[in-house]
Amino acid sequence: MPKRLFSDPVLKVALMLSAVLLLAAVACSPRVETKPAAPAAPAAPAPPPAAFNQLSDQQRQSLQDFARSLSTLERDWDAFHVSYDSWFRSRSIPLEPDMEKALAGFVNKFQEVKGLVVNLSALPLTKLVTEQLFESVQDEEKAVRALRDNWRPGDSVAFQRYEESRLKVEKALQNIRTRFADLMAASEGPNKESLEKFYKPYRELETAWDKFGQDYDKWKATGQEKDPPSKALPNLVTSFRELLSKMYGLPRPLIGLPYHDLLVVAAEKEEVALVKLNDTWKPRSDEAFTTYEQERMNVRKLRSQAAAGLETLRSAGLEANRASLAAFATSFKEIDRQWDGFHAGYDSWRNPATDRSRDAIATDLTDFNGKFGGILVQARAMPQSALVRPLSEMVIAAAEKEQQALGRLQESWRSYDPAAWRSFAQEQQAAERSRRQIRGAYIDLLAKYNLSLKDLGQ
Repeated sequence: MPKRLFSDPVLKVALMLSAVLLLAAVACSPRVETKPAAPAAPAAPAPPPAAFNQLSDQQRQSLQDFARSLSTLERDWDAFHVSYDSWFRSRSIPLEPDMEKALAGFVNKFQEVKGLVVNLSALPLTKLVTEQLFESVQDEEKAVRALRDNWRPGDSVAFQRYEESRLKVEKALQNIRTRFADLMAASEGPNKESLEKFYKPYRELETAWDKFGQDYDKWKATGQEKDPPSKALPNLVTSFRELLSKMYGLPRPLIGLPYHDLLVVAAEKEEVALVKLNDTWKPRSDEAFTTYEQERMNVRKLRSQAAAGLETLRSAGLEANRASLAAFATSFKEIDRQWDGFHAGYDSWRNPATDRSRDAIATDLTDFNGKFGGILVQARAMPQSALVRPLSEMVIAAAEKEQQALGRLQESWRSYDPAAWRSFAQEQQAAERSRRQIRGAYIDLLAKYNLSLKDLGQ
């Protein structure tokens, strides 16, 4: 069995002596005093923002003044927009759908006038007046429908076309009224005598006119083939001028004057066409006849109208026709009243001077312009020190731009046209974007100096 490590007595003694010597060495070595650790120094206070080191007192004050001014301006600017938006929603400004509804209403309203004309009793005595009334009512109905169908926002052409057509209709109506008045007066003694005094020479001229037509037709059928051309055509011109001269000398009746004038116009038209034929005609050529023959057909229609009107006036002088004329007069006057009422309603609707809602809108826009002028004054009073001047100039530019847009709205808005309102809304949106950009630039300026809105009490 092997021996244990500390079983030898000599080894035990050696180890004990080594331990004694080590203790003695330690006891004889010099004492080293250990000082306690010093307590941790308190944390230094956080340095103030760099602005307090980099900005002068004047610059700091400038930033604070700008912050206060901008805050007040933005508050008032926002309040202005809220006020305007509320007004716009509550004012019920007439826009495109309102115009479409109004124009459709005029078409429907005119049907009442047309109905009266269509239902008018067509008497032989009043046939010409009735036919002219129906033609005029159809013309205006067509014009009113075209206005409804062709109007577009911002385009006044449709209105101009309707009003031009209406002028023609009103002129025709005035002629109809004159002829109707003549009908009603035809039974009075002096008027009847005046008409008869005109009628006899008129019928003689009508016979001569017919004879001239026969001579012309004969020459056209045979005489124009002669070569060289005879003097037949120049003679026809001379003959017709004599007829026209007699037409000018006809008595002017107290009633039926429009028919007298219609005959003169017809004769003048034929004379002009006949002279042109004489100047351009060549033997064995039909080309020169075209214009004259067309004008001759038109002249025949005018002569027929005048003849029918004169015969009607002569018949109206008979006692047997007085009752029918009186009944027709009642219907005619109602048509005239309704038609005038339609025109008056349209004129009142179209005339800004009689549009009270338009006046109120114009007044409100003037007030808004004045109120925004106060905002512009605030913008121009923003601090102008070098540090914030670029920002102040941005504020002024945005305010001036919106004020100009408001002025354009005030001058250019029109009832039933949304264009001006849409344009102003877009300008307001642009102003809002500019204000956001100004606010962002201001915050960037503060960040440059390690400042925030909170540091300036905002």
